[in-house]
Amino acid sequence: MQQARNAMKLLPGLFRQSLSFQQTRGLITAETQVPSVLRPIGSSRKVAPSAGEIGALNWPLPQSLCAVNPLPETVQAWMMDFETNEPLDILDVQRSVFAAPIRTDIIHRVVTYERNMLRQGTHNSRTRSEVRGSTRKVQPQKGLGRARHGTRRAPQFVGGAKAHGPVPRSHETQIQRKVWLMALRSVLSA
Repeated sequence: MQQARNAMKLLPGLFRQSLSFQQTRGLITAETQVPSVLRPIGSSRKVAPSAGEIGALNWPLPQSLCAVNPLPETVQAWMMDFETNEPLDILDVQRSVFAAPIRTDIIHRVVTYERNMLRQGTHNSRTRSEVRGSTRKVQPQKGLGRARHGTRRAPQFVGGAKAHGPVPRSHETQIQRKVWLMALRSVLSA
């Protein structure tokens, strides 16, 4: 009985449940195991192994894979003199920062973001309510055969207001921090 219990521990769960009590009392032979490939009668077509069989599909259990970077963590780069641009020394620098892919689209987004923050946004034009002038009706509504006008402050008149003109506002846009850091790595790599 102890041999049968030890053999049961070695078998996968589903196949273990498919064995009857009478099979576990005696010796477990090769005939009681499920064949590795099942074929329908009269066919040479292969069918997938059964779920309880120890095979490539379900045994051993899949292990978590850990990706290993084959490249070294550091790269060598020249340290240059800022004024004369002459090489001074060779440094070991981080690959993740100084050997990142150069993404010109990300750099463009970040440069636009930075320049938008530098804009003053104090531009202004006068609306109808801010232009000097009378608010009296220019001419009668009907009877003269000309177009209808209510005031000389209207945008279609010389000296009138500006329709939908610029108003003081902030031009600041938003960008994700990770995008900003990616652009910084791209610029340092370049």
